[in-house]
Parts: sequence; structure tokens; C-alpha cells
Amino acid sequence: MREIFFFVVLSLLSWAWPRSVQAQSNEWIAFPTVFTPNGDGNNDFFKAYGEGVQDFHLRIYNRQGMLCYETTSWQEARDRGWDGKLNGQPAPAGVYVWTIEGTFTGGQALQDRQGKKHGSFYLQP
Repeated sequence: MREIFFFVVLSLLSWAWPRSVQAQSNEWIAFPTVFTPNGDGNNDFFKAYGEGVQDFHLRIYNRQGMLCYETTSWQEARDRGWDGKLNGQPAPAGVYVWTIEGTFTGGQALQDRQGKKHGSFYLQP
């Protein structure tokens, strides 16, 4: 939900005051904080969740700053995601960082529900 501010103007009284209204937004994006690519069928892929995404670029880095996964396809990030492998081998357990760039269909810059364009998650094999 986004909070939208506007001014209500009463032309007969010639004064205005700010009002705050909660508006439903169909544009949002979110990422998990943990995933377990162990083949059990639960949380085996790091996926993006959301609606209203237009342009999209996701990068995932390990603690040393090495790029582990990258996609510019919203459909790939949402439907398949990262399998937790580096060069065909399982990535080590630990904290990884994601960053996003892009826009929502309404033209606003992508950011998660906390207003961030980056975050971290724990990979638990």
C-alpha cells in the first residue's frame, strides 16, 4: 500500500488542508530472506515475488563480492530463480546480497516493500 497525499480545496471557504489516503497498489516486489537449495522441493530456488514489474535487473553476490547470479528477465526471476549453484556446483552456505534495478509499470523505480533496492539472504544447503 502506498500513502498518497493531496490537498482538498474548498473554493467557497478559500482554504485547504492536507489529507492522507491509503491506496491499493498492484506494484510491489519482495525477496526471501533464506533459501535451501537441497532438492527437497521446498525453497529450492531464490525467486522474486511481485506484481507490476516492467524493467528488471537482479544481481546476487557472495560475501567476497563475486557475482553469483544475474538476470534481466522478470519472468525468469519470478518463475525459476537462482538454483544456488556456482559453476554447476552447490554454493557454500552463508549470507548473499541481492540488488535490483528497473521500474514498475507505473514508471516508479523498483524497490522492495521496505523501500530498499538491495538486501541479503541466507543460503542453507
